[in-house]
Amino acid sequence: MNLLGPVAFCGLVAWMFGVPSLPVHAQGMAGQVQGRPGEAAGDVEPAPDEEVIVVTVDRPVHTLQAPVEQHIAAGEAARLAGGQGDAAKVVQVLPGVAHAGGQVAEPLVWGAAPGDSGVYLDGVPLPFLFHGSGLRSVLPSGWLQGVRLVPGAYGVQYGRHLGGVLLLQSRDVAQLEVSEGRVSVDALDVAAQVAVPFDDKTGAAVGARYGLVSSWLPAVLPQSTRSLYVIPEFWGVQAQLMTALAAQHSLKVQLVMAGDQAQRTPYAQAGFDTAYEERRRFVRLYAVYERPQGRARTRITPYLGWEQDSKWGERIGVPVGSAERSLRAGLRLQHIWEPVSGLRLELGLDGEVRSTMAERRGSLAVPEREGDLRLFGQPPGPDYQSDGAQVFLAQAAPYLAFALDLGPLRLQPGLRVDAFVLETGAEAPAVGGLPVAGTTLLAGRWSPNLTARWSFAPGNQCYLALSRHYQPPEALDLGPLTGNPRLPPAGATHLVAGLSWRLGQPASLEVTAFRKWLSGLAVRTAEAQPAPAQLLSATGTGWAHGVQLRLVLRRLAGFRGWLAATLSRSMRRDQPLERERLFDYDQPLAIAAVLSRKVGPVLLSLRARYASGFFRPGVVGADYNVAAGYYEPVLSRTQGARLPATFALDLRAEYALELGSGVRGAVYLEGTNLTNQRNPEEVVYSYDYRQRTYLRGLPTLIYVGARLAL
Repeated sequence: MNLLGPVAFCGLVAWMFGVPSLPVHAQGMAGQVQGRPGEAAGDVEPAPDEEVIVVTVDRPVHTLQAPVEQHIAAGEAARLAGGQGDAAKVVQVLPGVAHAGGQVAEPLVWGAAPGDSGVYLDGVPLPFLFHGSGLRSVLPSGWLQGVRLVPGAYGVQYGRHLGGVLLLQSRDVAQLEVSEGRVSVDALDVAAQVAVPFDDKTGAAVGARYGLVSSWLPAVLPQSTRSLYVIPEFWGVQAQLMTALAAQHSLKVQLVMAGDQAQRTPYAQAGFDTAYEERRRFVRLYAVYERPQGRARTRITPYLGWEQDSKWGERIGVPVGSAERSLRAGLRLQHIWEPVSGLRLELGLDGEVRSTMAERRGSLAVPEREGDLRLFGQPPGPDYQSDGAQVFLAQAAPYLAFALDLGPLRLQPGLRVDAFVLETGAEAPAVGGLPVAGTTLLAGRWSPNLTARWSFAPGNQCYLALSRHYQPPEALDLGPLTGNPRLPPAGATHLVAGLSWRLGQPASLEVTAFRKWLSGLAVRTAEAQPAPAQLLSATGTGWAHGVQLRLVLRRLAGFRGWLAATLSRSMRRDQPLERERLFDYDQPLAIAAVLSRKVGPVLLSLRARYASGFFRPGVVGADYNVAAGYYEPVLSRTQGARLPATFALDLRAEYALELGSGVRGAVYLEGTNLTNQRNPEEVVYSYDYRQRTYLRGLPTLIYVGARLAL
């Protein structure tokens, strides 16, 4: 075969991003198993006495392959250091994910804001992944099958996000061979689950969890650290019913509920105590119907949901905060078939309707939004506003994607057409007793996607992907007093290129370069006296680029694990003629290493993380507000500085138990931040802004836990 094509393709990628042209593991359309022979990654949770395989790379068979993704079996992820038995927390140490500390719980992926990346369970969107400060995820590990992160250039099957997508897959109770009962208790929560398979096609399961962390963690933390972390009382309930409607047809009905609440008292500054009460909860009821027909498969997922997110408090006696309550219903359709060998087609629909009531109280810059020049604990200004919005959003997105194999070259083009109908209850502030008119925005967007892969040698490949994505505005940004009811959807273009190669049998290496262009971001208007209902404008732009490396160690002297490193830069521009500024969550360097080794019945796991600090604006002076009786800082982006870098070392030891009669168990001891590194996670100032100090992260904590499976 002529080698000019593969050499030219990989050489172009290497030239564009300055990456040496070296090989990686080539993955097929249904994925290749890396781990125990004969098992698909994520299909089986390891028994407590099995040797853990810390990284697997695989995809569910009902989706086409994304250009860059990491997929880890939940049973493996739950036994890694730093997660306290929580499988979903593995996302915090995957490549491309920034370390945000205690103030931001949701993943920061490739320069995207926390709310710009989607979280899905079996294709159903969830409003959030973690309870307060990322201490626990909303789903127990025993309920999950796998965790899959696509940091960018995700397929046309998903939309409405400028960042990436995190895809969680739940376990199917009908796949169990025998009935199963689980109980787990540790320092963070207590959980129980019962699963009963009636036969190989039907079964039922129910589970519940209640958090314990709020009863002891505040007592062992210093006041300054408690001001950074939201330490919630949380709970969760899950239920599943599987049945067979006909031969090879399956129906899974699942209910997921989770919630938390917390009292948060941030740092006391010059007597200004800011007390917050945070409350979040959601309900999801959905069904997954699958029908295989020869070389085709149909998947239908309708869902209903309700959610609430509220944060209320006071700053110097002024009520501040926000609240959102939403009802949503959606439908996801997928039909995949392979008409001929080497060609795979996917036709689908992603639709959702959502009704939201949003309320906001505070100054124009409190509660804060990304891009506001603010300091931690800064009191609100005199421009107090109370605003609300009633928002109805309907979205429908038909899409078509296919994978075409041309020898060693695979092409995956796709097209998604997003149609938005956005209605708000008020187009402008009410004046006198006049009635308030609403507004309706109709928008259509084309979201193309193209991925190319060239497997130029067994186990080695290079890839290039280009995609376009859109995200509708937040409900809190559509208020007539503090926002703009006519904000259009924001857009993002993702470009991804990389090389991956297998380094013999024990390891593989992947190097990926990425670039994102953002447009239509909602930002504060530059007008000194903005027109009514135009406090925000869609003039914000930005970009993020970087290189990420992932070295996977499968087996070397008994060790398994991975090393992930991301070098990146993320910038924003609020107005066309303004200077570019650093993104609030810009993190130039993030490194994470995970190692595990089985020593007899004990599984040892080690995790180390290093990350650059976020940028904070500088204080160039302070003005005394005579009427309010406090100092107000004068801030500058150009004279700001980064927080110092953070480092943490975690260790976990798990001892497997065989209690006879099919009863298995395990006990574990886990220490986090073993070096007791006093990582600075925020900067605070004295009352007159002449002195500053750092708020530190969590100290060394020791967790003990046990689980029992019948």
